[in-house]
Amino acid sequence: MSGMLDARSALQGLGLLAALLALTGLPAEARECAAWPGEPRPLPRVGDGNPLLARWAELRVQELVHQAEALEASAPVAAHRAWQHALCLDPGDEAARRGALRSQPLRVHRPEIQLGPGPGHEQADTDLWKALDAPLRFAARAPKPPDDAVLEDALWRIERWLAAAEAQVAAARFEEALETAAKARAGLEALPPGRELAPRRLRLELVEATAEAARGRDDEARACFARVLALEPDFALDARSTSPKLMRLLDAARAGAGVSR
Repeated sequence: MSGMLDARSALQGLGLLAALLALTGLPAEARECAAWPGEPRPLPRVGDGNPLLARWAELRVQELVHQAEALEASAPVAAHRAWQHALCLDPGDEAARRGALRSQPLRVHRPEIQLGPGPGHEQADTDLWKALDAPLRFAARAPKPPDDAVLEDALWRIERWLAAAEAQVAAARFEEALETAAKARAGLEALPPGRELAPRRLRLELVEATAEAARGRDDEARACFARVLALEPDFALDARSTSPKLMRLLDAARAGAGVSR
């Protein structure tokens, strides 16, 4: 009998520990951080040895933070997922860590409820928690309006085109990269104003600038770099991993735009 009590106590202790862990949340580096559709695999991190991947990770974190902040009031579960993914990209981001803890879904520890027999009372054999008829977590999200669903689908398609174009540039398939980038540009231009699209636009211009320069179309590459500087005036390329030609084209675009570093 005492053995059964010890086993039950151990199980209850494990249940309480699981509930406490659920409330505090595990750090992102302790969880599996898989790439989302359209993202590089394996998932890069801020500070990656590859400067392009590291820069992509920085921009992606900015995008996820913007999405999470916008979702916290109306969709806390989706916001929590975005905060967690931002931590996968940058485990040291304190704002993302605070956001992940702030949006952590509530989980309630369910202790066992027993009613002892009394005069004229039989042992209950039903789950009394069911009688409460109350949710123990966030209520399920209401279906998105059709317009939101269409916008989300458009963003995923743009993300896939950008990732494909970047892979084609890395494989020196420059004409294919330009064709794929044109699809991404058309998709971005079709989106309504008011959305945070700067990180995706920056990736698009960098892909096109690299491909145009590789094909000898320097004027088009300089125009791409000019649009990069319009999005991010302090943008710079790593001279250790970037061809001198691209460095010269970026400098020429900077001089033409009158932007100083």
